[in-house]
Amino acid sequence: MYIKPKYVADPNDVPDITDERDAAGGVQITYCGWCRNGATATDTDCWKIVMYKAVSTNGATVTERLFPDGSIMYDKVWDERENYNYIFHR
Repeated sequence: MYIKPKYVADPNDVPDITDERDAAGGVQITYCGWCRNGATATDTDCWKIVMYKAVSTNGATVTERLFPDGSIMYDKVWDERENYNYIFHR
């Protein structure tokens, strides 16, 4: 399931990379990443990452938009996306 990001950068900006996973309890996790202009390596700190967490209960789906350490800067490493503490943007 691909979730189009909203209001992270330009609303029409498509992520450079995505990673979708199913987690326990019917939770769908989608990581979206945008790399800083001119950068492409996934092991360097040049990424803006957003995690969308979709939870379905009783026929309804609620999606949370979370950021690693609350940051919306291009300062994260894509390869480390699962190791960050995801919280709402501060």
